[in-house]
Amino acid sequence: MVGLARGALVLGLSATFGCPGVISPPSAIVTPPDPDPDPKPDPDPMPRPDPIVRVPADLPTLTATATCAALEPNERVVAVSPEGHLWLAATSTVQDAAIRVLDGWSIATERRYTVPVARIQSVGAWTATTASLIADGRLYALDDGDRTVVSFPEPLADDATLCGNPTARAFVHTAGALYERVDDEWWSWTGFEDALSAGATLVTRDGECAGADDGVWLATKSLELWRLSASTFTRPVAIEAGRDPALLGDRVLVLADGGLLVGPDRWAEYAFDLGAADALAAAGSYAWIRIGDALLRFDGTTFWKTNAAVDGALHPHASGGVWVEGAQSVCHVTPGPMLRVDGLRNGEQRLEDRFVLKVRATDADMDVTLTLDGAPIAADGVDDGWFRFSGSLDVGWHALALEAEETTRTLAVKRLPSVIRSFDADVRPIFETHCMGCHADGANPAAPTIDSYDEWAARADKIRQRVVVAQDMPPAASRSPMWGEDEIEMINEWLGGGVRP
Repeated sequence: MVGLARGALVLGLSATFGCPGVISPPSAIVTPPDPDPDPKPDPDPMPRPDPIVRVPADLPTLTATATCAALEPNERVVAVSPEGHLWLAATSTVQDAAIRVLDGWSIATERRYTVPVARIQSVGAWTATTASLIADGRLYALDDGDRTVVSFPEPLADDATLCGNPTARAFVHTAGALYERVDDEWWSWTGFEDALSAGATLVTRDGECAGADDGVWLATKSLELWRLSASTFTRPVAIEAGRDPALLGDRVLVLADGGLLVGPDRWAEYAFDLGAADALAAAGSYAWIRIGDALLRFDGTTFWKTNAAVDGALHPHASGGVWVEGAQSVCHVTPGPMLRVDGLRNGEQRLEDRFVLKVRATDADMDVTLTLDGAPIAADGVDDGWFRFSGSLDVGWHALALEAEETTRTLAVKRLPSVIRSFDADVRPIFETHCMGCHADGANPAAPTIDSYDEWAARADKIRQRVVVAQDMPPAASRSPMWGEDEIEMINEWLGGGVRP
């Protein structure tokens, strides 16, 4: 584990259309004292799981259809939205990029934009019309062809990667430095400079950063996997000869030696009788694996083989299909019903407690069901094939599971507290009143010491489970009469609001 700190860089959002704006210097810079991080040990390769699980060649078959479109000169795939919109870009030397967007649900439907940038470095697509863009060393938001400059503390390096919405909640990694945006502030993380090097990439979940584990994952070129959570930064694993890291919900997937590794808590290894796996990518509820020209789908438990023969890079989307990028064309492979949503995104973090979610399947006559944390929610109605659902969310992460015939799609959504809590102002007084008798330094050898912010942040997940979920801490026998729902809710708000100092 590496000790971390954050410093706030207060920046704004400036709109420009046609020409790039100047990134103004931050109006305030708070530089925290440098922490004393633990020395980084030499990476130890992960012990390979034993036994290895054999995946037979004779798997259940998914009947897939494929539709293709020709690539235009110099065109390449730069992103795919969670709903299946493929973003293609062709750049030239005349200070503009031609962008074409294809729809996986109807490949003949396309949109075209001309964006005044010369060098596109990274794109995160949200819909057919909206995306986040790193180009020419700057950060932009695109909306129906209009380009908005998002202020950033420094020019972005060629290796810059992004997850999340940079106008609200996002992370940017560039040249070995990590920045986090919360509302209108950029925060600069310090303390792990010797851990991550230039070239490390953020590993996203459908474009978002964190999942229900509240972890943000990064991968180095040598495939050390690092996880950032609250104020801790840990390297759960270093994988020799690993490639194509991906996230399937809160599980980490990596190809190694032609097989599939799945972790991170208890690693499993799969070897394929079909041969060595060539490519891996994940989105929504499914991971996709290419073995030769065979395409497999994996939901974390079960493997299927599609009847499609593929050759090229895999670009899946949460809606349920996958784009295959070849040398001269892109093909959309549909292995069954797809589910498109409107109103919520996987990994979204929101203040509003009420939600309205619209869902439709590929077949407008197909029934769609929804559960919220395992409890079924009845549809409010159906409008032109779109099922309407509504409900409310408590503070914390929730799982909304959609199903239409054999297709599933799960959205992890976090409700943020309406009140921003800090450790010093809100949590420390609760600790001093109700907890320090057992958990102060030296108070009880059988109980962990949690009398500082760093200790609370490092144990945030366990504290949530014991105090908020199980509510068996403090123990009933030693609980003060002043302990009640207000204290539990305040701790929950602090946990859900980003574990602020």
